[in-house]
Amino acid sequence: MVNGKNLNLSPFNFSTSVGNILCDNGIIHPVTAVVEPAMNILEFLESVKGHYLQVDTLLFHSGSIMDMEKSIQTSVDPVTSLPVYDTL
Repeated sequence: MVNGKNLNLSPFNFSTSVGNILCDNGIIHPVTAVVEPAMNILEFLESVKGHYLQVDTLLFHSGSIMDMEKSIQTSVDPVTSLPVYDTL
């Protein structure tokens, strides 16, 4: 169970090398493999970029816009000599 939800691990080849180990703050379940995390929605969209017009449109509009009237210059980047802003 993860975050109160049942997690089905049957498609994965897991085997425990040692039984459950009791420790002070819980139980350790040693396994022989790890589950790679699935892509989030942004990673998936970027992986199919160029294949679908809708995806390209979404990614085109996902940029951030800085409001210069509400931004405060906090420092100058020592490498590029460009101002660094804290946007409110």
